[in-house]
Amino acid sequence: MINVFRKNDLANIILLLPYTIVLRIHSILHPVAYTAKDVDSILIKWFFDTVSAPLTQSIIAIVLIFGQAILINSLGNGHRLYRTPNALAGMFYILLVSSIPDLQILSPALIGITFILIAVFYIFKTYKMTVAATSIFNAALASAIAAIIYPPYFIAIVAIFMGLTMMRNFKLIERIQFMVGYGVLLWIFGVLLFYYDLLSAQTFSFLSFPGAMIEITWLDQKTLWTLGSVLFLVFLSLVNYYNFVKKKGIDVRKKISFFYWLLACSLIALIFFQGLSYQHFFFVATSFAVFLAMTTLLIRNRLLSELLHLFLLVGVFYLQFGL
Repeated sequence: MINVFRKNDLANIILLLPYTIVLRIHSILHPVAYTAKDVDSILIKWFFDTVSAPLTQSIIAIVLIFGQAILINSLGNGHRLYRTPNALAGMFYILLVSSIPDLQILSPALIGITFILIAVFYIFKTYKMTVAATSIFNAALASAIAAIIYPPYFIAIVAIFMGLTMMRNFKLIERIQFMVGYGVLLWIFGVLLFYYDLLSAQTFSFLSFPGAMIEITWLDQKTLWTLGSVLFLVFLSLVNYYNFVKKKGIDVRKKISFFYWLLACSLIALIFFQGLSYQHFFFVATSFAVFLAMTTLLIRNRLLSELLHLFLLVGVFYLQFGL
């Protein structure tokens, strides 16, 4: 399967859809509807009230993840992050965000990450652009939409701002354009909440310090395995940084570094936002998918990479159906 996705052609892209369906078959056989929380925005509550059928939500989630995988592949291949064009990042993204039953539901984090990826697309587009006002504004607007959908994405503004700083000579006027693009949608959304008397202190109840860190059950085996897996992937990403960037152009190095900033923001969010669940893994998985694709390309023994992928698949299906 790894060797299939080592190429980036139309057939491989289409194959990502059945790959997504197979890995998320648990959500089809045992669909679970998302239950809106108090910290969710009125927009999210309205959406899930409208689309309340569990199976419908599962199908939407499959379509979203398939589209996000294609977008991740487009970002990596379009900006030459890899030695050779491939569809591995999309494959790993699907694998990561379908690994456990808790991720097999449609959630605000899953919907919102689409707009984070759109923002990344516009950030990378600004490289060496003489006039980039439109792309900067669109990146800010997309990230603001993501934050409204899933509040912990607010912290992504740090990575997005740093990304624009790395991609270009981020002038003062462009920084103002960025802040206007980010703030205008939040202001409109806030005005609507105020108009309908929905704006209160509870609207910002998701903010807390030390956030989700104090809520983690450190003795729970499932939590320990999850944290251990995340820390292992972080370690793997950091250790291979030099291998990722060597023999790459300056522009490619900057874009790879951006994903490290995005990963850092996804982890920092754990300190400032409470009530986070496994759905926050969508934020983390975006960077991991790119790093795992680059790590796989470093493995010269293709049989070894196939065996590792098979081992991961067995583990995923065991977590979904064996427990």
